[in-house]
Amino acid sequence: MTEPTPFKLESRDAVVRFETLINAYLKARSQFSVHHMSLVRAFDEFQQHPDGGRLFSALLDIYINFALLQTEILGISATWNHNFGGNKPKPADVLSSPPAFFATVDIHRFNTAFVFRYRALWDKIMGFIVMIYAPADYDTFRQAKSRRRAFRKIMEPIHAVRTKQSRVLNK
Repeated sequence: MTEPTPFKLESRDAVVRFETLINAYLKARSQFSVHHMSLVRAFDEFQQHPDGGRLFSALLDIYINFALLQTEILGISATWNHNFGGNKPKPADVLSSPPAFFATVDIHRFNTAFVFRYRALWDKIMGFIVMIYAPADYDTFRQAKSRRRAFRKIMEPIHAVRTKQSRVLNK
């Protein structure tokens, strides 16, 4: 079997195909698909923006990571329910039961992946916002030791973000 070739979403048709396939994947793996956001519409909108390709790539990265986060959450619960849920007998010691041990390791793997992906997702969201509101500061943001601190510093002078942020923080 040959290795799959990388793909590029350089046309609207490619984005339509990708969105169809990723939603089919999500439906098959997690019984949900992302319908609250359209990659096709985002692609169309970003075509008008001078940095549209970069913005679309960042949004696509967020979309994919959000989708995979959902599959990991469902993987945790599906693995638990399949192996330990309901009236299934619980082994006294997971080391004495290979299926229980494997399930426990799978749950740990899903949890660890969830934590890393969740944190990375926030970094990607902050980066996307920086690209929109302060594109000249994006490289500074990406190279910062603390992206959260860098994000706050970059966004502080931006009135629209500051106003929304203070409304949220003051609730």
